[in-house]
Amino acid sequence: MSTGKNQKERPILFSAPMVRAILEGRKTQTRRVVKPKVIPIVDECFRVNGKWCNQTLDYDLVDLCPYGRPVDRLWVKETFTAPMEYNGFKPSELPENCNFIYREESPDYRTKDLGSKWFPSIFMPRRASRITLEVVSVRVERLQDISEEDAKADGANPYNAALDIGTRGTPRLDAGPFQKGYALLWGEINGPGSWGSNPWVWVIEFKKV
Repeated sequence: MSTGKNQKERPILFSAPMVRAILEGRKTQTRRVVKPKVIPIVDECFRVNGKWCNQTLDYDLVDLCPYGRPVDRLWVKETFTAPMEYNGFKPSELPENCNFIYREESPDYRTKDLGSKWFPSIFMPRRASRITLEVVSVRVERLQDISEEDAKADGANPYNAALDIGTRGTPRLDAGPFQKGYALLWGEINGPGSWGSNPWVWVIEFKKV
């Protein structure tokens, strides 16, 4: 969908905790694994979608990013539902003036008692989205190269040893509290071993519209 001259709009999925971080102004970045698999050649070069790129050439990278270029917009898809009067409706059938209910806002909403259910974020139609983001910058880096400042900007909380179950991986020993916290967050979202694999990731910086 185009929203202006040379400006495009795309959907992007976020979990409830990350939606909360965006609404609170704590999250202004997101990292997404580069797909298909990145094939490293030397430290500066890799292949994306069959094209060889240099990570310092921002134009080439931005041109390949599936999340858009600077000034493009992203509309957030999150877990949601609708009031009881719309029980039995499919997400695509819900009207624009429906009083949508978001899991981030109402995690204890008792949908089973009302005969309704949560719809996974992937099924959210555009009209139900309440958050629009504008892409500020795009780059590519290794996941574990995240800085302390960027880890905080990506919505991580400081490291909490009580949450470390030993299967998610942590940064180097001299890493800061937010870097370590981000390692736990990444593992929680992407599964055991996902941090240790240290994939190339798109780093999308954004601002809330």
